[in-house]
Amino acid sequence: MLGHSAPFAHIHAINLTQNKNLILKRIGYLMCSLFFDNDSDLLIMLVATILKDLTNGDVHEIVICLTSLGNIMNSTMASAITEHVVKLLNHTTDLVRKKAILVLQKIKLGTGT
Repeated sequence: MLGHSAPFAHIHAINLTQNKNLILKRIGYLMCSLFFDNDSDLLIMLVATILKDLTNGDVHEIVICLTSLGNIMNSTMASAITEHVVKLLNHTTDLVRKKAILVLQKIKLGTGT
């Protein structure tokens, strides 16, 4: 955010990830990837939302979630979501399978290192 701190918007970014509107959900995940670094304590609040999005039947929500996981995932989050991401390797949509492989590769490499 151009070098300015914006802690007032952190909770709003998390709330936007829980929105049903896909555009707002995507903006929320983008804000989280911009605001939070890998050791942020607020990422724990996102785990339930991420698990809900990964098990959702909507392909668009799954892809939005998997795309953002590459940027915001830490080791705590990786241990919580690995099982759900592995299940997505058998998804009918090829884009979901591709994104799941990329997330698993990121987990294997040590979540961003």
